[in-house]
Amino acid sequence: MGIHEVEEGMVYNFIEEQIPEEFKEIFHNQLREGKDHSIEGLILEVADKMDQVYEAFAELQRGNTEKEFIKMYRDALIKINTIPLHCVDYFLKNILPDMVNDEITSPVDIKRITEEALSLS
Repeated sequence: MGIHEVEEGMVYNFIEEQIPEEFKEIFHNQLREGKDHSIEGLILEVADKMDQVYEAFAELQRGNTEKEFIKMYRDALIKINTIPLHCVDYFLKNILPDMVNDEITSPVDIKRITEEALSLS
């Protein structure tokens, strides 16, 4: 079970235990996962995945070779590359290349992982 499922369970339990019956449905609807196919949902998804990219990238750049960070970085890039937003295009064309082309002394080949992940999307 991932963090996402645990968080959803905690929110569900909180609503069921703490919210009056007549308001439960409203709370369940308002606190549901916001990542859907609306523009707002896509922006939320991109923001979440970019956070993962930056977090994992920083770890890899520091020389952390744990596979979880490589997988997090790779999977987040693959997902980002499928989201049709202008901010994604800008990130992929202008920001990401500067990040991966920077002088990095990491034992992990970040540039290769990046190129491979983006070719899969």
